[in-house]
Amino acid sequence: MTGLRADFAEFTGQRAEPARYAVNEAMIRNWGEARDDRNPVYVDDAAAKAAGRPGVVAPPAMCSTMDHGRVPALLRDPGAAPARARWRISRTRG
Repeated sequence: MTGLRADFAEFTGQRAEPARYAVNEAMIRNWGEARDDRNPVYVDDAAAKAAGRPGVVAPPAMCSTMDHGRVPALLRDPGAAPARARWRISRTRG
């Protein structure tokens, strides 16, 4: 195991603290709109139920982002920028 996966291996299986803010349908809808993610299970109760869910669900990226309060504690050197963060723009909008 190498890279980011190895860096965070010690946290695998740990239980997270309860969320401070409740995630509701309005937050999920805003998140989807901001990310231009039109997956119907995020906004349509019937689509979510057809996919086997009890109702609308939050995008997976939203769950990890909502944990941003713990991120500084996870870094080995809080003053350092993550060296493995690499971004590439694949398309732009005019």
